[in-house]
Amino acid sequence: MNFYPARKLVLSSTEDVVPFVITVQGVSTTAPPTALFLLIDTSLSMDGEKIFYAKQAAISILELLRDKDYVAIYTFTSKFEEEQPPTILDNNREKIEKFIASLKLGSGTNIFNAIQKIREKIEAFIKKTKISNINLVIITDGEPTVGPKNIKTIIKAVRELKQFSPNVAIIGVGENYNERLLLRMAMTLNGIYEHISSIKSLKKILAEYVVVSRDISAKNLKLIIKTYDDAKIQIYNKEYRVLGNYIEIELGNIYYREKHDIVGEIILNAGNRKIIKAADIILSYINPETNEHEFTKPYCIRFETAAKEVIAKTRLDENVIAKTKTIKIISEMKKSIETKKIEKLKKELEELIEATVKLGEVGLTSKTMSIREKIEREGLTPDVSREIASLISKIITSKSIYITEKKR
Repeated sequence: MNFYPARKLVLSSTEDVVPFVITVQGVSTTAPPTALFLLIDTSLSMDGEKIFYAKQAAISILELLRDKDYVAIYTFTSKFEEEQPPTILDNNREKIEKFIASLKLGSGTNIFNAIQKIREKIEAFIKKTKISNINLVIITDGEPTVGPKNIKTIIKAVRELKQFSPNVAIIGVGENYNERLLLRMAMTLNGIYEHISSIKSLKKILAEYVVVSRDISAKNLKLIIKTYDDAKIQIYNKEYRVLGNYIEIELGNIYYREKHDIVGEIILNAGNRKIIKAADIILSYINPETNEHEFTKPYCIRFETAAKEVIAKTRLDENVIAKTKTIKIISEMKKSIETKKIEKLKKELEELIEATVKLGEVGLTSKTMSIREKIEREGLTPDVSREIASLISKIITSKSIYITEKKR
């Protein structure tokens, strides 16, 4: 864990605001078995290329998992079906492949029921096996047509699923699904929402997800910040709870080589002090090797004070400034999409391109430029809106290994 402030000096005798980034990175461990739960929409709208490539992608990732890992296959239409209960891979790959290949289509799309049922299956599996490293992939191309359709009602069921800390990837395919719902679901679960314009790219996306998520570093990760001396902290890209002078941020699970960035600002009033002890940062987590609850040693955040003239000459950390700006832009883009303010959205996309260039995020810059060009050419079509929602999910989640390629 590292704390990166935009600058290490703050103004004396007055209030000052300093942007910061806290980076938490997954380390190598003797990873326990993982369980991959695949939940696939098999409504009639998935007919043709969609279900063909969904089956192909699901079969291909079996080779990326270890013999000790488990795989479970579930489908949903108006009903929820258990096609293959959680099964250890070992010598069962061929058997599981046959179950995937034989999936049949049905009518209706009941997302609420699917979430409730998959929660029950995950809970039963954890109780039976004591394996809690759960990876959940949901693939869908539709809006809820059966059962509760209200987003708030569905999100309530999603929050009940969150207690089991699954590592989630929600993948929307096609042109007719509800991206606002999928984005809300993913963000509630600290997961990734991905929009797929071409179903043929599903295989690559699933492979990247599986390679990362099979090697867990820590479970139920929480960042706890204890503030001192009236310091105040604002977090921009994560939900958090304030309990007196404590801030608690749930990060879910973290995997080997994965990085979480927590972006925010700290507000300080130095008074006449030369050194300010602003906060202590602690990580709380479950060790996957021992299943024991552990804490890191406190990481102390201190600032020195200085006059305005000295601070004006201080070199800023441009990476921190760019990350903070990126998150603020994304927050505004969420509002612009909901209100369909196209001109405002175009301006925000230009600002996002500039910020991601400064960060060296080649993948995000390229994706943002592509979206901007599509808006110029086609307007805010449903497909473009879904691409933007996917981009928002990736940047807010800040799970860097999934989202970007850095320039070398």
